[in-house]
Amino acid sequence: MQGDGPYINSPVLNELHRYFPALLYNNGEFNTVADVMGYVRNQMHARFDVYSNQRSQYLSSNYIPTPSRAARPVHPNIRRPAPAAPNMNPIDLANNIIISDALNNELNRILFSGMGIGFHPPVGFMEPVVVAPSAEQIAAGSVLQVALAELENPCTVCQDVIAEGDELRRLTHCNHAFHKYCIDRWYQRNVHCPVCRHDIRVIEAAESPV
Repeated sequence: MQGDGPYINSPVLNELHRYFPALLYNNGEFNTVADVMGYVRNQMHARFDVYSNQRSQYLSSNYIPTPSRAARPVHPNIRRPAPAAPNMNPIDLANNIIISDALNNELNRILFSGMGIGFHPPVGFMEPVVVAPSAEQIAAGSVLQVALAELENPCTVCQDVIAEGDELRRLTHCNHAFHKYCIDRWYQRNVHCPVCRHDIRVIEAAESPV
């Protein structure tokens, strides 16, 4: 949103202002790529790993009283040290953050061009690697059909009904069915069934053609 931030006409500057202010206002403190990546990782952990941060804060601010009985001396309250917050994989954190393509490109520019390193990363440098099945693997793990009547379960990909006459693809391992167009697009960026997460590349002996 253009109006969501102090820079009305610049979504990129708004996102830098919101998520990585030091890159925008004090980038002179970063001397190496490692400095920038360390700052980005810490910002992502502090802002988006909400559960770990809140758990650590809760445990560190609560005292655990020792039960008192007449036959026992009364001990002072003991403060239990807070366990270290579990480290979340930076890649997992990054995948949970909604960052626009424009900000992604701006971060790449700051990392590699703005610091005078002279290296320009390829397009999509910070994007996760896409693993997709081949056309042969999809064909081997599914069958094409035409719905003779409306199916009881909708297409999980588009959440719409599979109506009579619709072309569908049914996975042989789990028998889940989807609109052919929807599931074929799904398998351009994924290898798992949208319902049960079975890997279509894995074909058991009973499923293989004789």
